[in-house]
Amino acid sequence: MTKIHIWLALILTILLVAPLNWYFSNTSLFLVIIGIITKFCLYFLGILVMIRLLQYLKDRASYEKQLLEHLKELKSAIDRQKK
Repeated sequence: MTKIHIWLALILTILLVAPLNWYFSNTSLFLVIIGIITKFCLYFLGILVMIRLLQYLKDRASYEKQLLEHLKELKSAIDRQKK
């Protein structure tokens, strides 16, 4: 996890949570603050997990491509030895 991923998750979380918070005069300010903190934490963790999953899938695809290239090289080397 790099700083860029954390900042990206933080910015996306703020953009998601901030417009969803409405303060009504009959609602306790304490409950509003607790709700904001809860939403912020859940969205932040969810976005971080999503970014990490995307990074994992990208790395896995790259690893599989390298593995296929090595297998092709190995097959061509075996074919050359047979001839």
